[in-house]
Amino acid sequence: MTQVTTTDTPAEGAFAPAQRVRAIGVSEILRITDHANALKRAGRPVIVLGAGEPDFDTPQNVRDAAVRAIGRGDTRYTVLDGSPAMKAAVQLKFRRDNALEFALDEISVSAGASRSSSTR
Repeated sequence: MTQVTTTDTPAEGAFAPAQRVRAIGVSEILRITDHANALKRAGRPVIVLGAGEPDFDTPQNVRDAAVRAIGRGDTRYTVLDGSPAMKAAVQLKFRRDNALEFALDEISVSAGASRSSSTR
């Protein structure tokens, strides 16, 4: 794993974080991701899920949808459990594809496990 260190005497003009900030250290997710990437570089068959990054390029239909969203101005953070439009789309998907019914207040959409696990 990568050891992140800082010096007490940064180079001239370099950013020098306060000692209390340096004491925070690197998140465990970043350490896990770094370790998994090292194993992968060594040829081990590893799927890296530490930071939630897929190991494939974003599909074209997703990129196209993102461009359309930017064009509409949908570029802000949503409420913690997801925008009403996203929740309605999830509700429709489960109804159509899985014959399952969920009320909108039973659906949460978030940008990751950390965000969803700390909001309720």
